[in-house]
Amino acid sequence: MKRLTGVLLLVALTAMLAESAERPSNPLAARPPQYAPRAKAVIQIFCPGGLSHVDTWDYKPELERRAGHPFDPSGKLQFFASKPGKCQPSYWKFRQHGQSGKWLSDLFPQLATCVDDMAFIHSMKSKTALHGPACFMMNTGFIIPGFPSMGAWVTYGLGSESEDLPAFVVLPDPRGLPPGGPINWGAGFLPAIHQGTTMESLNLASVWNLPCVFVVENNGYAEATSSKYSVACDDAADRASAFNMPGVVVDGHDFFAVYEAAGEAIKRAREESAPSLIEVKINRYYGHFEGDAQTYRGKDEVKIIRETKDCLDKFRAKVTSAKLLDDSELNAIDSDVAEIIDNAVDRAKAASKPPVSELLTDVYISY
Repeated sequence: MKRLTGVLLLVALTAMLAESAERPSNPLAARPPQYAPRAKAVIQIFCPGGLSHVDTWDYKPELERRAGHPFDPSGKLQFFASKPGKCQPSYWKFRQHGQSGKWLSDLFPQLATCVDDMAFIHSMKSKTALHGPACFMMNTGFIIPGFPSMGAWVTYGLGSESEDLPAFVVLPDPRGLPPGGPINWGAGFLPAIHQGTTMESLNLASVWNLPCVFVVENNGYAEATSSKYSVACDDAADRASAFNMPGVVVDGHDFFAVYEAAGEAIKRAREESAPSLIEVKINRYYGHFEGDAQTYRGKDEVKIIRETKDCLDKFRAKVTSAKLLDDSELNAIDSDVAEIIDNAVDRAKAASKPPVSELLTDVYISY
C-alpha cells in the first residue's frame, strides 16, 4: 500500500512538473503585440448615468427639426416602461470647431479648442436601454454577464510590463458601483488573474486612516433584483472587517438608532482620524424609475412596509412613550411642515423658468 501511494505521488508530481514547464512562470508577462504600439497607456473613463450623447458631441440635426413632434407618432414601438413624449433636442447649441469641423455643444468650450487632437467613434450602438445590460455591453461587448471585460482581454493578449503592480486596475466611484457591479471588470471565462484589481475607497481609507464615514443605504433591491438573489451575505457591513474598520447595521426606519450610530462613527473620525461604515437598512416605497409597476415585488409587500415600518410612525411611538412630546405637539409640527411644503411648491410653480445656462447649477459636484 505504501509502495502504491509512493508511485501515485510520483505520477502526480511528474504531471505537475510537466504542466509547469509548459506554462509561463508569469501569466501576466509582457507579450509582443501584433502591431507596433503608439499609445503608452490606456485609461478608460466609464460614466454610467453621465451626460447624454445628444448634449455633448453627437450632433443630431434631425432631432432639432423634429423638436416638439411626437417621438412615436404611430404608437407601435415597444418600450421597456411607459410611452415616450415629444422629441427634445439639446438645450445647448452645437457649433463646428477645428480644422476637422467637428460638431460640439457649447457645454465644452475648452474641449472645443483641441478637437483635432481627439478621435470620436460614432459607429457604436447599444442593443438595450436597460442599465445593467447596457453596462455589460459597454464593458464586455455583450448584454449578458459572463464575458471578459475589455481590460481582461488587454492583459490576456498583451500582458503587463510591471512585475509587482496590477496589470488591470479599476477605480470605482466612491459613491457607488455601476449597475452589475464587479462583472463590468470581470475576467469572464478567462483565467481569474485577468480580472480588474479594484482599488476601493474602503481599503484606501483604512490604509491612510482617513476620518470618513461610509454610509450604505440598503433598500434590498438593485433596480428590479432583490438582494436575496444577488448577494451572498445578509449584511454589507460585514465587509468592513476585511479593511480593518468597524461596520454596524442599523434600522433605517429608526431615527434614534441612525442618530446614535452616526454619532459614534463621527466621534471615531474626529478623535481617532479613522474610518467607519454604517449600513442603513431601509425599504423602498417606490420603483426604480417613474412608471415602474414593481411587478417583481411580493404581494402586498409595499403595503405591509408602509403599515409596519413607517419611520415617522416609529418616531411618534418612541417620543410619546418616553413623554418627550405628545400627539398634539406632533400634529402641530406635521401641520407646520405641510404648510412649508405647500408654500414651497406654490412658489416653484409661480417662478419663472431659469435660463438654460443655470440648468446644471448645483447638479454636479465641482472638485
